[in-house]
Formats: sequence, C-alpha cells, structure tokens
Amino acid sequence: MYENKIQLEKYIKHGIFKLHSGQTSNTLYDVKAMICDGKLPYIIGELNASIPMEIKYGNFTIVGIESAGAIIATYASYIHDWNLVIITKDNEIIGNVTGEYCLVDDVVTTENTIRKVIVLIGKDPSHIFCVVDRREISSLKINSVFKLKMQE
Repeated sequence: MYENKIQLEKYIKHGIFKLHSGQTSNTLYDVKAMICDGKLPYIIGELNASIPMEIKYGNFTIVGIESAGAIIATYASYIHDWNLVIITKDNEIIGNVTGEYCLVDDVVTTENTIRKVIVLIGKDPSHIFCVVDRREISSLKINSVFKLKMQE
C-alpha cells in the first residue's frame, strides 16, 4: 500500500483519542513507536532528501516540536551538524533560530501547531516536514513521509 520502507499500519492505534488540535479521532499514528522500532534513520533520510540543497548548507537551523518532532530534529542536527532548536509543549523556545530554518513535527492534522510555532519564532520557515500528514485542508506546503487522505 505504501511505497516507502515503513509499514504504517503497524503504528496505527484504534480507539478514541484527543488530538493536540482539540479534535477527537478514532485513529492515532504513533510516530514515537516508529522511532523506538529503529525507523529514525529512514525518517531522517526522508527529511534530508526533502530539504532543498541550497538551504541546508550554511547558516541553517532545524526546529523540532516536542516530542517526536524534537527527537527527529535532534538526531538530524547531530548527523548534519545543524543548529538545533526545540519548541516545548509549553511553547518555550530552547535555542536560537539562526538563518534559514526547517520546522519538524510528527503528525499534522490541522496546521494549528505549525502556525503557532511560526508566530512564536517570528519568521516563516524555509521548509516544513512531518512524518504523517493527515490534513483534510492543506494551505501550507509540508513535506512528509506519509500523506494520508482522511475519510469523511
């Protein structure tokens, strides 16, 4: 069903879940379980491949949204020697955004968290990346490992 090396079905949980957006869903995509299963190098490869060459070298910052987004950004920062910034659940900025930046989140449903972080940082990112893009309405350009069509 998916063309990449991660079988998403293994990381889908069913039940009633309250999402960060405030919505409820009967499906949860467990990116932290993916990371714990050793899929982080593949996710980082997808992230790296999605960032245009002209912005990822030089003065570049990777910004991870807590918690799985921060894990992904931390690992990418270590591998590529990028400046690292983490955004906590309390909207605290840890580190300094310098130059161009890439914003990383685990799952995007409504874009609300992404938009709040952009306002918090004070400038638009050069690139946005997530593992699972489950948006019904897309107004931001977000690169992802999985792009899902939400069922009505």
